[in-house]
Amino acid sequence: MMDGFDQIFVILKHWLVLHSPGALQPAVSVLLTVVPILIIFPCLFALTTVLERKGLARIQNRYGPNRVGPYGLLQPLADALKSLT
Repeated sequence: MMDGFDQIFVILKHWLVLHSPGALQPAVSVLLTVVPILIIFPCLFALTTVLERKGLARIQNRYGPNRVGPYGLLQPLADALKSLT
């Protein structure tokens, strides 16, 4: 039972692609590969940014990023908007 457990996402992707219409299978396969990468990595980057800022604030004996959202969790979004302006 545990032999294919490390391939669960690959198996799920193949199952979803096989249950899509034949003409759309390449597009579905690409979307199922690219979209999770475009979602997961920016979220991980935002989380590490918040943790870094909180760690540095703790070292410097001051408050960390706590101005935007609960516990400063929306700070990366505020930083992104600030960089766009």
